[in-house]
This record gives sequence, C-alpha cells and structure tokens, in this order.
Amino acid sequence: MTQNGSPDSDRRRWPRVELQAQVSLSSPSIDDLVTGPLLDISVGGLFLKSRHVKGLGTEVMLRIDVPSEGAQLEARGIVVRSITPQEAAETGRSPGMGIVFTAIDQRSRDTLERLIEAALNANG
Repeated sequence: MTQNGSPDSDRRRWPRVELQAQVSLSSPSIDDLVTGPLLDISVGGLFLKSRHVKGLGTEVMLRIDVPSEGAQLEARGIVVRSITPQEAAETGRSPGMGIVFTAIDQRSRDTLERLIEAALNANG
C-alpha cells in the first residue's frame, strides 16, 4: 500500500470531484458499520455524508462502491473532520466526516485516479 499526504496537504494538492458512490466505513475501535453517500473525493481523501460521525483521529477501513463503473475501492484512512447533524444545521453544511487516506492499494488508486480524471474532463 502506498502512503499519501498529510490532512492539510490534501486540500491544496488534489482537486475534489463529486462521484456517485456509496462508502462503508469500519474500524476495530468502533463497533458499528457506518455507510453513506460520498459527497466528494480526491486521491488524498473523501467526505462521507452521514449523521453518524466518528471522532477526530479515528482510524478507519473504507470500501467505496462505484456502481456506474462496477468498481469497488478499498483504503485505510483517518478521520480529520467531523460535522455533527447539529453543526450541519447551524452552518448549512452536510453532516459527515472528512477522511484522509493513509494507505490505498495500487489497483484502487489507479481506478480512483481514472475516475477523478474522467469527472474533471466532464466538468471542464
């Protein structure tokens, strides 16, 4: 698995795109599985829309299902931003979690890069 940038570098280095995908998040430190739609994604991380947020620093395993491509990506990450439903209501943002990838296998990374490039070309 390859290592990726720090949480702060994610915002600066990689463009984020919207992608129709469903994310499943699990962790040895949390008992429940969290699933939800993807808000946006980059090669450095993603934002998972969910009313069930985990604390900052929570290490997670991610499975990203992209039905339109028949693709399933897997990665490890860490929660770097959490927006509770209450915070979302007060600020007008979506509730959920910002997660930075800490490891992603080469097949998943190659697929992700291809999907992001296609989304950028479609919007540009």
